[in-house]
Amino acid sequence: MREIHVWGLGGLVLGAGLAVALTLTLGGPGAAPAGTPAAPAAPAGAGPGAGGPGTGPSLGDAESRAALLARELEAERVEHAQLKARAQELEAEVRDLTGRLAAAGKGPERERGPRFRAPGLEAALDGVDWAEVGEALGQMAPLLEELAEHMASGKEGFPARVGEIQRWNGPLVTAALGLSQRGVPGTGVNGSFTHPWVLVNLIATTLEAAGKPLDADQHERLGRLGAAYAAEDERRRAGYPEDGLALERLIDEARLKERFYAEADALLTAEQRDVLHPAAIRGRASIDLFSSGLILAQGVVAVRFASRAEFEAGVLSRATSRFGLQAGAGDAVAFGEALGEWVRGLPEAWLAAPLDPMARGGLAMQGGLGVPVVRLLEAAEHTLRLYRAVRERLPAGAPLAEQLADEVSFVLPVGA
Repeated sequence: MREIHVWGLGGLVLGAGLAVALTLTLGGPGAAPAGTPAAPAAPAGAGPGAGGPGTGPSLGDAESRAALLARELEAERVEHAQLKARAQELEAEVRDLTGRLAAAGKGPERERGPRFRAPGLEAALDGVDWAEVGEALGQMAPLLEELAEHMASGKEGFPARVGEIQRWNGPLVTAALGLSQRGVPGTGVNGSFTHPWVLVNLIATTLEAAGKPLDADQHERLGRLGAAYAAEDERRRAGYPEDGLALERLIDEARLKERFYAEADALLTAEQRDVLHPAAIRGRASIDLFSSGLILAQGVVAVRFASRAEFEAGVLSRATSRFGLQAGAGDAVAFGEALGEWVRGLPEAWLAAPLDPMARGGLAMQGGLGVPVVRLLEAAEHTLRLYRAVRERLPAGAPLAEQLADEVSFVLPVGA
């Protein structure tokens, strides 16, 4: 079984937690809050019977009592206003701190479980810490923007903060491996990580972590979208012949997921889309974490060339190494013949189309990194035609035919 990786393996290291203590001292039972004016003492002789046995309060006593009560009422009003203002301050502070704690994955709003339940995949989804994964994806996006800028600049090597990318990628690797091991379908580990039921949960939790959660209508519509695409993906996987080509399945899976991403984006606000995949990296393999580039980049074989003859020789060299072809053997002859026809039939405009600086910079780091997903899909479809042409020239059961049936690698031309 072919091992397929999520971009950059790395561990997750969380910083120290935020400690918060809110203390409001109001004194003991019955004590007045600090700053409350003390009630004035009752005037001497005031009170029931002050006028002597059997007599009521005098007019002077009533005036004094009324003045006393007026002062007490005013003191109560001042106290109420002070307490109300303090309560509002504390409520605002609690909201702020709770939001910060939730964003750091430590607050009471942090929910570990899935936001969408999937029939048949309950156990697989329950095994993921969705709050942790959502936070990691949210942290990755701006870092990947910086990486894209570095790639486009033409500078050599990796940027200074690549370690942070690998650190936040750790929870994604853990989640993807777990989903694959628990039977979530898809091509390789990244295929499991981008299953429609997984994606709706990734979208929801990433937006929550960024403080831009789905509203009730978006949540409902995204759930329906996930269910519809999960059902379509199941039908797709069941519809291939036993001797079908893995590369064809990969292409179909990528196209289905691209349609899902487009429809999901249409449900979101511009701000929410920028949280998931900022415009600068949108549609770029392995740096847009909400695109089918995650599953396509795993198969890229970049071949640099200055002429068609050089391109043909480069592809043949890679295939010879990959499939163990022996010069003069039947499978090598079949591959060479099919390859020659294939290269001659490639459209010049497509073969010679230059890659932009970001894609070239990415290829210098890792195959497929930063290449537009559209370009990778085209390259995969052209390579699929080559594999079919080779198989047509081979006898049934030939070892090379079986190798091609399981192959998801494809050729990406990189002109000089």
